[in-house]
Amino acid sequence: PPLLKSLSSSVEIQLEEMIFENERYVPGRGWAKSHLLALDPHAYINARDRRARGATPDEASSSPLAASGGTQRWLDPEWRVCIQPKATDENGWQYHSRFSTTGWSPSSTMCVVRRRTWLRRRLAETQAETRIKPQI
Repeated sequence: PPLLKSLSSSVEIQLEEMIFENERYVPGRGWAKSHLLALDPHAYINARDRRARGATPDEASSSPLAASGGTQRWLDPEWRVCIQPKATDENGWQYHSRFSTTGWSPSSTMCVVRRRTWLRRRLAETQAETRIKPQI
């Protein structure tokens, strides 16, 4: 039988983590995370994996490569708010009448929920294994 040789190498992948920060409006009390209802999303949720959630962006960030034995490090020192002209207000908030995946507006008129996106880049390193058949 032919012998197989296994070569292991390191592969680096740059990922951008995206977290939604959520708040609800209560008349006379304003906007706050503490106003979120039981069926609302958590204060911070991972945009790609909504099961990942927490009280801070770091708690809601996911790490699939670290879970599989890889290593990672943040490329950005801090989380940054994503501000997009015509899509968010000047503080990065988007508004809606309910928590939804589409139809968010940069205006708070007639809206009772809002979200904003936090971004942070990470570099993940994992091992890739290649099997080769030696030439005889």
